Amino acid sequence: MQTKEAIKFALTVSNGAVLSVIDEMSAAATTFPTPNGGCHPLWVLGHLTLIEGTIPAILFGDKNPAAEWQQYFGENSEPVADASAYPPFTEVREKYLQLREHNLNLLESLSGKGSRQAG
Repeated sequence: MQTKEAIKFALTVSNGAVLSVIDEMSAAATTFPTPNGGCHPLWVLGHLTLIEGTIPAILFGDKNPAAEWQQYFGENSEPVADASAYPPFTEVREKYLQLREHNLNLLESLSGKGSRQAG
């Protein structure tokens, strides 16, 4: 298995695992995982969305398409139980899926030398 295929496989498997758990909790998206708090499913999904948007920003200097959510899901944000304090769950999930798909396409477009191929 080539490195690119291994990365694609890992991203696809992890995506399925994460989304299955997140989707199970969609009706209780701001439920904290412990009585002492933690990061609820909506915050986790939003945080992952920011990370997906950061990948092309780091590699190529592109703008993170989820940057406006930094205040909700960024490194120094604190999860809150009020769902109205966040973008809707379905919007966050859709943005995550779009950015993950974009990154898989980006991975596919990379040559063995790590640069984008003309397309």
